[in-house]
Amino acid sequence: MNQERFWWIKDLLDRDLKIVGVYLALVCLRFLERDNYYTNTIPSGKFLIDLWKNYYTQYFGKDEIKEAIEAGETFIDRLFEHERALNPDSRNLVLDLIEREFYDKFSLAFGKYLRLDIIIPEFRPMIRSLLQDITSGSYYIEDETLSGSRLVWLPTDDLEKKYGIKWKRIERLISGSGLAIYASFNYFIFPASSLSEDTIYRLY
Repeated sequence: MNQERFWWIKDLLDRDLKIVGVYLALVCLRFLERDNYYTNTIPSGKFLIDLWKNYYTQYFGKDEIKEAIEAGETFIDRLFEHERALNPDSRNLVLDLIEREFYDKFSLAFGKYLRLDIIIPEFRPMIRSLLQDITSGSYYIEDETLSGSRLVWLPTDDLEKKYGIKWKRIERLISGSGLAIYASFNYFIFPASSLSEDTIYRLY
């Protein structure tokens, strides 16, 4: 039923780079704009993606980023065209339903764009442990989607003590690999795919 409702997204999900471009737009809109009412002016996809362009550079090289960004912009423009998405509560629910409906596509494509190879064997147990702790709810969850994507606050001092390395090193590993997207004030977006058993298994 929801696939029929969300017919307007299907042509954006035909290639992995477009799928990830859409998924980044979805999670950024869901968490970074989660409390914003759009009453007078509906933001364009280009306006919002311009704010988040640095996140796209985490995942895409120069040969792919343009098409990924265009997919994200189109997704946002169509969302506001086809859905009642001005009120944050209704918009967040719609975004959750889209993520859940197309989660298998999102998760598979997103996993291909993770750069887990930058996490050397020495640090893989630490990152596995961190992801497992986030999954189990050990750290404060500010918000969560129906599929399990989370906005999480990470206690930097506690993590430095637990793992015995500087926080900046941990942050570079989770952000540089694409596992997390920095939001603000030690809040990070962890897409559900980053917290999946498959992703954690790849870190062994």
